[in-house]
Amino acid sequence: MANLISTKSPLEERLRASQGGSSWLFYTSLLLFFLAVALYGGLVFLNRAQDRARLEIMEQVRLKEDDLRPELSEQILRFDAQLKNIRTVLSQRNFPSLITGLLEETVHPQVRFLTFSFSAQDRLATLGGEAASYTVLTQQIAAFERAQGVEKVEFGGLNQGSNNLVNFRLMLTLTPAYLNQKP
Repeated sequence: MANLISTKSPLEERLRASQGGSSWLFYTSLLLFFLAVALYGGLVFLNRAQDRARLEIMEQVRLKEDDLRPELSEQILRFDAQLKNIRTVLSQRNFPSLITGLLEETVHPQVRFLTFSFSAQDRLATLGGEAASYTVLTQQIAAFERAQGVEKVEFGGLNQGSNNLVNFRLMLTLTPAYLNQKP
């Protein structure tokens, strides 16, 4: 016979049966929650470590920049002086192309000019440079003396530079007719 007076209702029996199945779901959810919290904590820790490393690298870069500053400042000042000299040449009418043309035609392949200044009023171009030897310097001076448009060549400042190069200074006085011609 059927038990009509049951102490447990069918609803309670179903709940108990489903509770056994839901406990694994609960524990799996709890495990996933802790795993997500751990991953988040790991990402926060990694982010902080990378921020510290970035700050250390930025500090090292700043220190190296400070070490380079004096040398760069000297270079900038030197370049500024050279640009001022070039600006003087370029501000004159047709002198730049005449003078650069003269230099292109007469400079010896083993001579390197490091400084250049030009005075239009005095018709004077002052060049400082270095040559491979005294013989090469003599050939360079002779080339300038033969050049059309050069009135007078003066040289000085001879000394032995680095790598056995001869340092020198040349002053070229250009003829008025040369400066008045069109390039």
